[in-house]
Amino acid sequence: MRKIVALIAATMAAPAFAQDAPVADRAAFVALVEARDCTMTETEAATVLPPLGFTKEVTIGIVEGLVNEGLASVTDAGVLTLKTETCI
Repeated sequence: MRKIVALIAATMAAPAFAQDAPVADRAAFVALVEARDCTMTETEAATVLPPLGFTKEVTIGIVEGLVNEGLASVTDAGVLTLKTETCI
């Protein structure tokens, strides 16, 4: 997922996504991933997130913010793992 996040971020002429992600979207995203045993694959994200209204741009911003804050990691295989209090 990190590769995809970097690719999409590099090709879009928008300001830093992490600053644009609404707080409510971030809280809902975190709750969703926590409910899925604190992990989500790239394939799962592509299936689960769009019907819930998460665009690629918002999702990228949320994930980048979480990673930058040390609250998540993304493997080269595209697996997001949260490191929130609920997930530790």
